[in-house]
Amino acid sequence: MDAAAAALWSSALICVAAVGALAAHYRFQVKRKAIAEGRAKAIYSWACMAIGLFCGTVIFFGIMLLFNIPAGHGEVLIAAPIFNLMLSAISVVIGRIVIGWMPMKW
Repeated sequence: MDAAAAALWSSALICVAAVGALAAHYRFQVKRKAIAEGRAKAIYSWACMAIGLFCGTVIFFGIMLLFNIPAGHGEVLIAAPIFNLMLSAISVVIGRIVIGWMPMKW
């Protein structure tokens, strides 16, 4: 794995950690009835996409500049934001399920 790929995967890891923490936070808020489920899902969806965009641009390019990593042919410069946004879109679907989860009662 070259350095640019390591920067890509570290920005993706930060994205997953941030989105997971956000889902846990809103799940806790819904369980406490501090916020309505629909409102929590809407805020979570927009925040997830913002986190994906932030991690794909600012975090990734920050790591690249901080460690002076060459971009090679430049494919990773386009792939990182798209990959993090796709990761966030998948996390929106999973998080919306988790936020509204109701345990089965037999």
